Amino acid sequence: NIYNKLYKSDKKGVINVAVILPFMLRQSSPDTKACLYTEYYQGFLMAVDSLKRQGASINVYAYDSEESESTVRRILSDPILKEMDLIIAPENDSHIKLIADFGLANDINVVNTFSLKNEEVSHNAKVFQTNIPHSYLYAEAADRFIRYLGNRKVVFLSHTPEEPDKRDFIGGLKEELDRAHIAYHEIKFGNELNLLDQDSILADASGIVFVPTSAKKKVLSLIVAPIESLKEKRADLDIALFGYPEWLTQVPEYLNEFYKLNTYLYSRFYANPFEEDTKTFHKRFLYWYNKDMINASPQYALLGFDTGIYFLSAIREHGKNFASQDIRPSIDRIQTDFSFQRVNNWSGFINKSFYFINFTPNFTIRKIRD
Repeated sequence: NIYNKLYKSDKKGVINVAVILPFMLRQSSPDTKACLYTEYYQGFLMAVDSLKRQGASINVYAYDSEESESTVRRILSDPILKEMDLIIAPENDSHIKLIADFGLANDINVVNTFSLKNEEVSHNAKVFQTNIPHSYLYAEAADRFIRYLGNRKVVFLSHTPEEPDKRDFIGGLKEELDRAHIAYHEIKFGNELNLLDQDSILADASGIVFVPTSAKKKVLSLIVAPIESLKEKRADLDIALFGYPEWLTQVPEYLNEFYKLNTYLYSRFYANPFEEDTKTFHKRFLYWYNKDMINASPQYALLGFDTGIYFLSAIREHGKNFASQDIRPSIDRIQTDFSFQRVNNWSGFINKSFYFINFTPNFTIRKIRD
């Protein structure tokens, strides 16, 4: 393994980490984005505290990048930066490049948590991209779909007045279904979906999964009641509904329907609000900062916490060249999991982990990791 030959692994005593984010502290009233970055940092500090309670020694250096390239250059000129084991980079692509080049020159890991389309990971061995890119996500979600739902009759629901906004995902899924020799059907509908007159599709089915070709709320609102009606009329049918990350924002409104219809969603992030870990984190955050987390998806405080737990645990156990090791932190992640793979011999690492979230008919939520 080229990585192992180039970068030796050893346990680490004191861990030094720099967080370089646009906190915009010079603004009299920082905007929502700046507040989210502050919240990410607050969650990261909670991870540091959790690990310090286990005996870890961690120094955190926080810098305001001010959305300015000259500020980032000035930060990187500080001699202390060369002593870092880890740098958390901001979202701006030109700033990521500056920090990634610095990391490569000085053997420092650089974490890209915020930019989905940044290309540094493709050619810089020190970069970790924590968001699985769309192309990987779609391919992996299609593969997992076949493993968990491929034994059912697959029926795509297309709302004809508009273009399907999930065309790329649906195209990839159909290719995988063809490759696996799994037949599928398509029902097109306008302002009303009637599933009770689809005898040719439903006649010989024992299990069925409905897959809308759009993640829009309007489409969700048009399909839920007809599928519920079918479920009531055809108790012999084992029905499931498959959906999208965007639906997570609809959970408060559609939770009971999601349960009833055995709904599966895929997403890079998910914190189950009913799990003890999530509830405890909310209470701790409120206690530490005397405020609630900003309502965002993902929740930035949890993103900071999970990122901190994973990377700081990895460095503590294996030193800063931990990438080829099996990382199993003693503290569970709450919203994001990590499973890094290299793209090629000279690239950095992409997180290929994501969730299937299954709202089951017995009113539980399963978070499926693989």
